[in-house]
Amino acid sequence: MSERVTPMVSVVVPVFRTEPYLRDCLASLLGQTLTDFEVIVVDDGSPGDVAGTLAPAADDRRVRLVRHDTNRGVAQARNTGARAARGRFLSFVDADDEVDPRVLEIMTAAATRHGADFVQCGMDVREPDRTRFEVNRGGDAHTLPAADMRAALLAGRMSNRRACR
Repeated sequence: MSERVTPMVSVVVPVFRTEPYLRDCLASLLGQTLTDFEVIVVDDGSPGDVAGTLAPAADDRRVRLVRHDTNRGVAQARNTGARAARGRFLSFVDADDEVDPRVLEIMTAAATRHGADFVQCGMDVREPDRTRFEVNRGGDAHTLPAADMRAALLAGRMSNRRACR
């Protein structure tokens, strides 16, 4: 009987009508400097060929596909992926995102170093019309007790947006 392997990170990627972006998203995940992770792609009843898009990664044991028969929405897709996750840490990446090659390494190191239950990072958003903006939720690293963090997130106090040049 083989021993169950627990990866450091489980990355959940919900997919609904975002197949054109999924290949680049997956390439950015599979190119991570931290290699101890799994990717759970959740086909949320997408009309496209999610399995076909994943075919180039078929031999990579870190990638798994979970399917919904019908579209249930991104929140349910994330929940489905979270239930299938085996990792110590849980991460969410949208199918139209590409991530920095060190994002999993940096975020797991920060979570481990601080004994954190929650870690988030900023984003560089690039729109199809070529406009860009940064979203840096929370600014520089800081620590909040869980109840304060939850209240700050719900009140919108941990998010800011600025235009890039």
